[in-house]
Amino acid sequence: MIWDKLLRFQKKNSEAEAIVEVFFLDPSEDKWERENINEDQLDFSLESLKLTDEFIQHIISTEYYKRFVMTYSSRIGTYVGEVIRRKTGSLYDWYEYVDLILVLSEEELESHSRFYDVYTYQELLYSRKTKETLMPLYVAFQMIIQEPANYQSMYQYADEVIQKQKL
Repeated sequence: MIWDKLLRFQKKNSEAEAIVEVFFLDPSEDKWERENINEDQLDFSLESLKLTDEFIQHIISTEYYKRFVMTYSSRIGTYVGEVIRRKTGSLYDWYEYVDLILVLSEEELESHSRFYDVYTYQELLYSRKTKETLMPLYVAFQMIIQEPANYQSMYQYADEVIQKQKL
């Protein structure tokens, strides 16, 4: 049984990259989104994350965004995570949360227990080298629902993670 679970602990980079592609291929009727949420503007640079922050502010000003919170947090969080992954030299890989339960410490599991339902249905970044877990989809979720968070923006979140790896 445990071996079956360990075999599932596989890299999921291609799935996360596919979600990022959907971000670009699913055009909205909204003029601002069509002009700004595209491959020309979102080039996986750290600076492009300022646009994701603008996008969050834009969508929360709409009437319908609450119906699509998980979709938006998945797309934005995956894009931000992919920027982090690329800027840290692929130190992190994408995994499904349920696959990481086997390797998380008791402290990490306890810190996640309050948000278990949100975490279990998303991908996250994990570094086998540093044993660090990053949850950009959850940070995006916090920003969209305007929940108090440790970060003021997706840009700040990614910048701090990337700078930490340079130390």
